[in-house]
Amino acid sequence: MIAKLYYDDKSTACRAVLLTVRALDLTLDLQEIDVLNKENLTPDFIKINPQHTIPVLVDEDLIICDSHAISGYLVAKYGSDSTLYPNDPRERALVDQRLHFDSNILLPRLRNLL
Repeated sequence: MIAKLYYDDKSTACRAVLLTVRALDLTLDLQEIDVLNKENLTPDFIKINPQHTIPVLVDEDLIICDSHAISGYLVAKYGSDSTLYPNDPRERALVDQRLHFDSNILLPRLRNLL
């Protein structure tokens, strides 16, 4: 079974996951969700993710609803080496710091502008 990725091209979080998919040369079943037309609020989507956020990865019986967790999972499961997500704790901490820059620094500031 090929994992499904629910995404919207307009979402920076989704694009980050798509970059990970591309770096790993993976083939996923891409399911575009148009957030502007509230496709993330349909009963079928809410069954998958009650938080109604994107991206969402469904890999067999596993559902992951966070771009950082999805990217880490994909690298751990499908990455043939550790260059994208190193095993060394110091190196991994620097990758995690950069991964979470958007959610901890950038997005809160962008929300304040709206």
